[in-house]
Amino acid sequence: MYGIAIGGMIFLIHLIGVPLTGTSVNPARTFGPALISGYWNYGWMYWAAPITGAIIAGLIMNYVFAKKAEQEEETVSL
Repeated sequence: MYGIAIGGMIFLIHLIGVPLTGTSVNPARTFGPALISGYWNYGWMYWAAPITGAIIAGLIMNYVFAKKAEQEEETVSL
């Protein structure tokens, strides 16, 4: 089920984003055309946004879900 959900989101991103902005979900795929065309105005965003999102997701996972699981484990063991 997770593969279908992730694939569906990528499909929707491309279905909506490509006609509007020519979007790319892959930073490496964005780098090639930027290198050839010399248009670098928003290229940094394709690298910064995924890294920032990964950091935020890691923090949420660590401080929200992992702490909750630890608290439940302590409650069960007492």
